Amino acid sequence: GKASYQAPEMHTGGDMDTFLSDIFALGVVIFAMAAQDYPWTCTKRGKCQLFEYVSQFGLKRFLGKRRLRKGKGEYLVDVMSADLVEALDSLLHFEPKHRGGIGEAAFKDEVKRKKRKNVWDMAYLRDANAAPSASPRQATTPKAASSRH
Repeated sequence: GKASYQAPEMHTGGDMDTFLSDIFALGVVIFAMAAQDYPWTCTKRGKCQLFEYVSQFGLKRFLGKRRLRKGKGEYLVDVMSADLVEALDSLLHFEPKHRGGIGEAAFKDEVKRKKRKNVWDMAYLRDANAAPSASPRQATTPKAASSRH
């Protein structure tokens, strides 16, 4: 697949779980749909500054620095709901053992023991018919917190 979609473990040469690699690629697809842009150009260490930033500081901090490409200067953290960010953070986790699942039978026991998150149990999908949550930045401001009872 394209370099943007490849899970980081694909570049290590060791064993990898193809379910978890596909979950990472799904996270890239969802990110790209929400942001109308890829999160990075490549997941090979030392090849893409955006990927290096996320690996060093995390996805949430990255979203606070990256602007919406086709927007009016908005930061991604301000246009994505906190629930979407939680789901993306799980699907795009760089460590396969911490990456979320999407209901695979192979991970049923890990989900049951709370060792792996299941994206279907996250608020982003579970509460799809509810009002959207505030963006992560809005959720931490006193005004937003007081208005969301």
